[in-house]
Amino acid sequence: MRVLAIDFGTSNTVAALLIEGQAPRTVTFDTSPLLPSAVYVDVDGQVTVGRDAQRSARLDPARFEPNPKRRIDDGEVLLGDRVVPVVEIIAAVLRAVAIEVRRQLGGGLPDEVRLTHPAQWGASRQNVLVSAARSAGLGANLLLIPEPVAAAAQFTQLPGRALPPGGTVAVYDLGGGTFDIAIVGRTQPSSGSSPGPARDGEFHVLAEAGLPDLGGLDFDQAILDQVGRDTSSADPARWQQILRPVDTSSRRAARALAEDVRAAKETLSRYPQTDVSLPDPFVDAHLTRTEFEGLIRPNLLRSIEVLTSVLQNAGIGPEKLNGIFLVGGSSRIPLVAGLIQDRLHVTPVALDQPETAVALGALLVPVRRDGNRTVALTDGQSPRSGAPAGPGLYGAGGMGRPGLQTGGQLPIGDPGRGSTNTSGRSSGTGNRRRLTVIAAAVAVVVVLVLVLVIVKPFGPSPTPGADPTTPVTASGAATSGSSPVKPQTSGAQSSGAQSSGVQPTGLGPGKLFTAGEVAFMGTSIAQLINCVDSTTAYNASVAAKLKVGRAVRCQAPAAALTPDLKGEQILVYVMTASAPSTGPIAYLDQLVKSRQKDTSELYKYDSDAPFTVGSVSGRVMTAFDLPALGGSGDRGASVLGWVLTGQPYIGVVVSVSTSTQDELMTYWAQSYKPRG
Repeated sequence: MRVLAIDFGTSNTVAALLIEGQAPRTVTFDTSPLLPSAVYVDVDGQVTVGRDAQRSARLDPARFEPNPKRRIDDGEVLLGDRVVPVVEIIAAVLRAVAIEVRRQLGGGLPDEVRLTHPAQWGASRQNVLVSAARSAGLGANLLLIPEPVAAAAQFTQLPGRALPPGGTVAVYDLGGGTFDIAIVGRTQPSSGSSPGPARDGEFHVLAEAGLPDLGGLDFDQAILDQVGRDTSSADPARWQQILRPVDTSSRRAARALAEDVRAAKETLSRYPQTDVSLPDPFVDAHLTRTEFEGLIRPNLLRSIEVLTSVLQNAGIGPEKLNGIFLVGGSSRIPLVAGLIQDRLHVTPVALDQPETAVALGALLVPVRRDGNRTVALTDGQSPRSGAPAGPGLYGAGGMGRPGLQTGGQLPIGDPGRGSTNTSGRSSGTGNRRRLTVIAAAVAVVVVLVLVLVIVKPFGPSPTPGADPTTPVTASGAATSGSSPVKPQTSGAQSSGAQSSGVQPTGLGPGKLFTAGEVAFMGTSIAQLINCVDSTTAYNASVAAKLKVGRAVRCQAPAAALTPDLKGEQILVYVMTASAPSTGPIAYLDQLVKSRQKDTSELYKYDSDAPFTVGSVSGRVMTAFDLPALGGSGDRGASVLGWVLTGQPYIGVVVSVSTSTQDELMTYWAQSYKPRG
C-alpha cells in the first residue's frame, strides 16, 4: 500500500509518502520538502513551477502567479497574453509533485492520493482541487481531508502528546495567505464497537474560524511599508514605480524586492536582526526582530482573540485542551508562541518544520468511507457525474482502510458550472436511504448557518471600553467573546452570504455584481476582495430606514489603500436603494442621523457636499461614529458614502478603526470618484 498526501498551500506545497513497512516521509524537491506553489507561463505556453517559476518571474513578472490557491475562485487567470484556467494552474503544481513521486517510486503511481483542504472550503472549491489532481495524472483514487483533521492526527505523534477519546486540540494554522483556527475533538468509542480505527474514537472539527487577511504575505507587506517609510524619500517617484509597476523593469525590481523582503522576514525568525536588500537608488534597510514584532503584533493579537473566541464558543477553557498545535510556515515566528503563552497560559507545540504537519498528518488519518459524512472519490467516477460529498468523518487508529459498502460511492459535482447535481441515481433502496439522510443533514446545517449569519455579523455594538484589538466580523462589527465570521474569498458565496434575489451578471470580483454596479464603482472595483452578497444579514442588523434592496460587502486590500490608511481594515459596500430616484439621497440622510452621541467633538469634521465631474454629478458625505456599520471600543465606524444622480446605487466605505474623514475622502477620490 502506497499512500501520497498533498497539502496544496498558498505559498508552498508539501507532499508526504507512506509505503507499507516504512516510516512516513516528506517528498523532497531540490533537497527541500517545500515546493513553492508558483507558476510561470512563457511566451510559447511552456509552464514551469516551483523555484524554476520564481527564477523565470524576474524575466517577465506579468507571466507569473506566485499564489494560485488565492485564485481558486477566479475561474481564469491572465498570465502575460494568455488566459489560463485556474484548474490548470493548480494542476501544474500538482503535476510537479506527481512527476517527483513517480520518480521515487520507480515509475509507479501511489495506490491512494489524499488531498488536504481548509475546513471551510465548500464543494465548489473542493471540486476545483480534485479536477486539478486528475488533470495532473494523480489517478482517480482521490480522498479529501480537512487540514485541521490531518494536523490533529499528526499531533498525536508528537513525543509526550496524545489525544485520547474525549480530548481536544486547538490547531493554530498560520500560513502564507490566511489564518485558520480549529478545535478538533476525538469522540468516545461506542460501546461494543468492533476492533478497528473507530474503536479509538474519531476526529471531529468542533469549532472553527479564521482571518482571510492574515498570513505571511501580510507580514511581508508590513515590512515593505516600514522600509518605504524609512527610505522612499531618496526617490519617491522611483519607489512608487516599484510599488505599482507598469513596465518590465519595474516589475523585475518589484519581484526582487518581494523576495528580499520575504527572506528578511524568515531570517528574523532565527536571528535578532537582518538587512533588507533594496533596488537602486535606495540604501539597504536594517531591521531588528523587535521592530518586526512591533509591526505584526496588532495582527497577531487579532489571531489570539479569534482563538480565544473559538474556545469560548466550543465551551472549552484553554486549561482543558490537550494542546495547541502550531502549523503553517508563519507560525514559526517566535512572537506567535510567546503571545499564546502570555494570553492563554498554554505552551504551544510545533514541528521543526510546521509547514509539513498537515501533509504528514494526512497519512495517519484512516478514512472511514462508509459513513454519511465521508468525503470519498472512487474509481470510475467523473467530476461531472454526480453528487458532492459531505464534510468528512475520520477514524483515529492505524492505517486501516474499511471497504466501501454497496452503493456507498459519493462522486463529486461539476466544477465547471460552480454547482453540483445532488439528485444522483442510486442502484438500490439502501443508497436512496443514504442520500435521504445526507440531504436531511445538509438541510439542518444550512438552517443553522443561516441563523448564525443573521445574528452574528451585524450584532449589537460592542460595549464601551472594549479592547481595541478586538477582532471584527465580516461585517466590520467588533466581536466580544463571539466567533468571528470568516468571509470567503471573493467569488465563492459562503454559507453566510444572503442573496438579495437580484441576479448578478457575473461581473466584478467573484462575479457577484451587475453591470450597473460595476459602472457605478468604476474600474477600481476590480481591486476589492472577499466579496459576498450580505443583503439579508445587513438588513437584519439596521433600522427600517436603513434597509436596502441589495448589499454586497467587500474588503479593500492593503495594496490598494492610500498611505494614510495603511494598516487599517477598510470595508466597501455596494448597495442598491429600494427607491431608484430619491432612495439613495434619503439613505445618506438617514445614515448620518444614526450617529452615536458626539463625545469627542469630531462631528465638526464631518462633510456633506455635492460634486460634479464632467457630465456626472452626485453627493458625497463623511461621518464619524456610525454604530450600524461596526466599530470598536466606545466609538462607531468612520464612514464615507456617495451616490450619483439618477442612479439607484449607494457606495459606502467603512473604516473599522478610527480613520479620519479626510483620510477616507482621499481614498475615495483616488479609487471611486467618477473621472467624468
